[in-house]
Amino acid sequence: MPEQLKALGLDVVRARGETALFSGSEPDDPARDVYRMTFDIVLPDLVGKGFLSQADGEEACALFDNPDIWLMGFCFFATLTHKPVTPTEPS
Repeated sequence: MPEQLKALGLDVVRARGETALFSGSEPDDPARDVYRMTFDIVLPDLVGKGFLSQADGEEACALFDNPDIWLMGFCFFATLTHKPVTPTEPS
């Protein structure tokens, strides 16, 4: 992201990112529910198009209930930038 901001003519002062992690040991975690519902929606297409087998999909879905597995949720990024001031000549 910093390079994209530089391309807009901005000086990147600071960029920070955080990633939410969750595991099956947190049954009330909304991130887990969002990912589970999303996976349930796309799984038939993934299997139908041959990206993975039904068995692999079910095994992957079971990870959402496994307290020993930590999964990566949403990534949040924040940047603080400014646009350099171009000096102008007096008229």
